[in-house]
Amino acid sequence: MSFRLKITLFALFLILTAAAGYAQTKTIDAYIVTATNDTIQGLLEQQKEKHRLRGISFQPAGESGFTSYGAAQIKAYGIRDSIQYVSQEVKEDDLQQTVFMKVLVKGPVNLYATDDLSNGDTYLVQKPGEKPHQLRKKVFLGELNLLLSECPEFKVDNKSAKKLKFTDEKLSSAVHAYNACRYPQEPSQRFLFKDGPLLRFGLRVGTQFSRMEYMANQGFTRGEVKEQFFLAPGVTGGAFVNIFKAHKPFALQAELLFKRYAKDYTAEEGGVSGVPYTRVVNFKTNMLQLPLLLQYKLPGKQYAQPYFIAGPVFSYTFNSNFKYGIRYTSSSVDNRTEDISHFSFGYAIGAGIQRSLTSKNRLALDIRYNTDYVRTYQRDPIGSPGPRRFTFSGLQLTTGITL
Repeated sequence: MSFRLKITLFALFLILTAAAGYAQTKTIDAYIVTATNDTIQGLLEQQKEKHRLRGISFQPAGESGFTSYGAAQIKAYGIRDSIQYVSQEVKEDDLQQTVFMKVLVKGPVNLYATDDLSNGDTYLVQKPGEKPHQLRKKVFLGELNLLLSECPEFKVDNKSAKKLKFTDEKLSSAVHAYNACRYPQEPSQRFLFKDGPLLRFGLRVGTQFSRMEYMANQGFTRGEVKEQFFLAPGVTGGAFVNIFKAHKPFALQAELLFKRYAKDYTAEEGGVSGVPYTRVVNFKTNMLQLPLLLQYKLPGKQYAQPYFIAGPVFSYTFNSNFKYGIRYTSSSVDNRTEDISHFSFGYAIGAGIQRSLTSKNRLALDIRYNTDYVRTYQRDPIGSPGPRRFTFSGLQLTTGITL
């Protein structure tokens, strides 16, 4: 069994093992704010948001079991550092209910939301020192006019009313704009949580340690040439986009990376029947790579979340040059120059760990095993032309940050 196949099978085994463990745990880093304003860190049992409307199952740090907390028992809970839910009273079917609502705007004026009540989308607006006001969909424009009348620039006239919708995005924009107008010296922050795919863009840079294998089957007249060389350590870097859904373990990461492979090699060696010869290799190529990687994130702490990555890699080579020669004292034999194909294909598989710096920025470090298969255009002038190709394989260590 080849070395590359062993690595691939081992990585697949780790991914399947991690997936089985994840299916059993289904927890996520979280915290709760008690009725006495104490913040307790721990783990939240993952459930659909509608199942956490009136209560959660939480395991405080250092304890072995989970405890159920109703919306009337605690003030708030949060998932990592990005999503916060607060306990609020709302009217549902003419009855007062205490539920957990997402914080959409946090500032002098707050906006809370939930879409899991029988009423449908429900929003609360809370001004400083006042109780939250529940907006009614049919008359919410008039209610906002009264609630936010202190800022003339915000006034909802007929023209702007056509643009203002009863949605998370539009209402949070309106309340956030009001905070900037009415309280310009105080911070106001929007939190939008979409059910669909989310995007994170970032930059990545690292180093690579590679080996090149050259194989040319040139027919019965010249036989098979197969050589292996360790290439000089190189630098790689580029940009990436990570496509994911909130609180889901799988993500898709597309990258655009620049690489350069190079090797200058000259060695005196003993040949057939003890005849010495000099082997000369001059090689360089620049490569743009497009890895399309499936990422699986394991459950972990906020400061250290491990993950696995695997997927195909598409490459475009340019400014390439390969010269291979064997020189004897009296003559030169098997000197050749190869024209490398521009397009190639390979795969990458690896693992890494990431840490949240802020709600948007994450720092990641990963190690990968990469393989690229590159064919050549060269034809053998004597005999039947056989397949010729380069195989680049090795380890790549990179660090990335989302912007």
